[in-house]
Amino acid sequence: MELVNLRTVHYAPMPRPNLTPPPPGPSWEAAQQGVRSVYFRETGKYVEAPVYRRDRLPLDAPREGPFIVEQVDTTTVVFPDETARVERQGNLIIDMGRNG
Repeated sequence: MELVNLRTVHYAPMPRPNLTPPPPGPSWEAAQQGVRSVYFRETGKYVEAPVYRRDRLPLDAPREGPFIVEQVDTTTVVFPDETARVERQGNLIIDMGRNG
């Protein structure tokens, strides 16, 4: 007997992931961890942009750019004329205004 192809299908139940967002921070000011000089083509010059910690951002508190949001695995730049807010599931929503 010779097996040329052998195909199997396996199934195992997986635990449900915990999709609970981290607790929100009290304010944008409390989330700020510094300032960085950034060049934006829209402004034609360097701008002092605040840098915020992602895990400390408040819920449903819109903020106009420019600014930077940092977290362990990514950095998000919010450009001038854009507005960002954290919705209740913890997602960062950016309204790109006229840029989008």
